[in-house]
Amino acid sequence: MRLVLAFILSLLVSACDVEKHPTFFAVMVLEQDNNTAFDYSEKDIAKIQQKADAGDAVSQRLVGQFFMEGYKDISRDIMKSSKWLQKAAMQNDPPAQYMLAKVILMINSKSLKNRNNACLLTRAAFKAGYDKAQRGNAMCYLWGYGSGKNIPKGLDLLEAVAEQGDIRAQYLLGNFYNAGSDDFQSDPIKAAYWLEKAAKADDKDAQYELASLYFQGRGVGQDKLKSQEFLCKAALNDHPKLVDLKQSGECGGYSRSGL
Repeated sequence: MRLVLAFILSLLVSACDVEKHPTFFAVMVLEQDNNTAFDYSEKDIAKIQQKADAGDAVSQRLVGQFFMEGYKDISRDIMKSSKWLQKAAMQNDPPAQYMLAKVILMINSKSLKNRNNACLLTRAAFKAGYDKAQRGNAMCYLWGYGSGKNIPKGLDLLEAVAEQGDIRAQYLLGNFYNAGSDDFQSDPIKAAYWLEKAAKADDKDAQYELASLYFQGRGVGQDKLKSQEFLCKAALNDHPKLVDLKQSGECGGYSRSGL
């Protein structure tokens, strides 16, 4: 298991601070939903386009989503998606506001202006009752985009989603407690609690991070065998940092989940 050990050691020298990850914020918002499974005929799409041209907000949102994801003969076009989603969002359509936030970050997630605007839209969608925006709204409060940082409120929102069984919210909560920030002290015990929940639900990022906690004995009792186990599970789940480990064959005795 020499390669496994080498990867575990690499976890210890790489910072867990999420603010140092350039795409972290974008991923938190963009991954919130899976692509919608559309089932529209070409005739249906033509009617939707006609209604969108006539100013119907729901149809404008659908056209924007077609362009955002690409659908049938409609090629993926982020700028056209933005155009149609803006039309719907201006009519106070909460799902369109949330989708527009995602598109803004697709265009440029490193722009402070884009992050702030995306958070304002996400917050507006959530306040209007669009529950799918809650996780993104929580992250906006945690990192201070939109209308200022509010860590207690962000944690409350994120924990509420995590308690409902949202696996990614569990991972994000554990990740934030593990990393801490300039004005928030890390809490390894809470980090391990939430990361273990997500890891047991087969979240590869949680498995990867939890391997480091078990190796260090941070928030949990030190257990190098568990560290190896979680690292191998992350590798078998195709964690992008563990491609070589998966291909090495050293994780053949482990399954992806079933902890």
